[in-house]
Amino acid sequence: MGFQDDRPRAGLVPRGVSGPLAEFAGAFDEALAGKGYSARSAGELMRLAAKLCWWLQSRDLRSADVTAAVIGEFFA
Repeated sequence: MGFQDDRPRAGLVPRGVSGPLAEFAGAFDEALAGKGYSARSAGELMRLAAKLCWWLQSRDLRSADVTAAVIGEFFA
C-alpha cells in the first residue's frame, strides 16, 4: 500500500516538522510509508510529530531529553 504519490522521500524533512526532532522526521515519514500507512494516516501522525517538536522546543528540551515520562507529560 503506502503513499499514493511518487515523490522522492529520502532526505526530505516533512513540511511543518522543525525543532528538536526534525532530523528524525524524514525517516519517520519513510517508515510510515513502508509500513503501508495511507497518506492521510501518515499525515496525521506527522502533524502529531510536529506538535511534539513544538512542545519540546517550547520547554527547551532536546531529542536526547525525550523519555517515556516526557512523552507522558506531552500527552497529558
